[in-house]
Amino acid sequence: MIRTATAAALALLLAGCGGSAPEPWGNAPEAVVRDLPARVTARYRCKDGTRLVATFDNRADTVTLREGGRTLGVLEGQRPASGIWYAGSGMTLRGKGRDARFEAEGRAPTQCVARD
Repeated sequence: MIRTATAAALALLLAGCGGSAPEPWGNAPEAVVRDLPARVTARYRCKDGTRLVATFDNRADTVTLREGGRTLGVLEGQRPASGIWYAGSGMTLRGKGRDARFEAEGRAPTQCVARD
């Protein structure tokens, strides 16, 4: 699970630099995991107007989602075929590169993009 979060963090960091991210999901050497920052934050703008702040914890393989300064929940890393996938607290966040899909109980699913 840590490797998935690490790969997601790497993808977000590279997306911000304009590079393309490799996809070592599940194959990242342990040294790579240790060398990445413990936490990476991404800010998503969604088509429905939602603005999410996602703090990826590479050590715990979780993401904490906040909206408008309020914590929505902490989601656990899942096993995606590629990209990222977190679920919990009635929500899911799935994506690849800068693109993500956010789903929450009681809300329509929405497409989001991590901004620079």
